[in-house]
Amino acid sequence: MALTFDVAAPFLLFTVLNSTQNLVLSLITALTRVKTGVLFGTGEETGEALAGGTSREASLQLLTRSRAHGNHTEMMTVHLFLLLGLTIAAAVEGPTVGITKVALYSYGAIFFTLKTMHVHAHLQPDSYKAPNQPFRTIGYVGNWLLMVVMAGHLLLAWLKKENIF
Repeated sequence: MALTFDVAAPFLLFTVLNSTQNLVLSLITALTRVKTGVLFGTGEETGEALAGGTSREASLQLLTRSRAHGNHTEMMTVHLFLLLGLTIAAAVEGPTVGITKVALYSYGAIFFTLKTMHVHAHLQPDSYKAPNQPFRTIGYVGNWLLMVVMAGHLLLAWLKKENIF
């Protein structure tokens, strides 16, 4: 199988979807900064009254939204590198190493769904008061497990190609 658009389509689709979600999170964080008057930093300051009259609650809301954006950026990058590696392996070796287009679409869709759950939990108005929301935990832990599976799949493909396994 060669690197054609058909093989690269899952990577391209989920790059666009995750990047769009990341840009939306960036916009939400920027709007929260304007609303709270905290244009630099994450709003972590403690105390009842913050600089510029920003309340502690508004500061914590900015911190949560800023972390949602930062966390999305960090996780998305690792996921897309793994998906790219799997896409290249699928293009070069294809099903002979167990990497199919269905697997690529599945990895992308599962990641996007779990990340959306995690982001949804972070964007709730009181998310800093209830950090153990089910969507937050399922999204975060699920994505870590998914990336371990993806890395394992890529490693097994390499081991199979090298006749080690």
